[in-house]
Amino acid sequence: MSAASGSSIPLTYAVIPFSPQEENWNSYTFSDGAVIRFRIILTRITAQKGSPPGQYQLTTNQLMSVEAPSSGRGQPTATLMNQEIEQADKYEVKPIESIEEWNVYRLRSTDDIIKIKYIANAFYKLKGKFDQFGEPMYIVNGSPLVVPQPKMGSQGKATP
Repeated sequence: MSAASGSSIPLTYAVIPFSPQEENWNSYTFSDGAVIRFRIILTRITAQKGSPPGQYQLTTNQLMSVEAPSSGRGQPTATLMNQEIEQADKYEVKPIESIEEWNVYRLRSTDDIIKIKYIANAFYKLKGKFDQFGEPMYIVNGSPLVVPQPKMGSQGKATP
């Protein structure tokens, strides 16, 4: 069966149950006093049936919150669509402090641990654009870093 885009969707996967052990916010502080809090959340783990143990596909969502001093706030602007955000007048800003934390998840079936950290590599402030609270709008570019940690057996070796 084909998806609407014409690509084939494999339906031979298993959903892997997991439990969050620790979910943290990253924090980025800028010279104007603005702080971006950013969080990546694991929402789904799947494995193709017949694939080697420990080979997973991860699905995540991202959350972002901005807090600026009153001098950096403005009147809320209309909600922007993704294309409008990409085309908006913007400039790169660099944080003066970055705190990037690990999120930790435990696979219920194996007790294996998966750690995820969002690594931001660029920040852009949209000129004259403000969210529904009057906070300045930003774009955060980056990617997740994923580190699997298989459960250790009694001999100090990863269990298969």
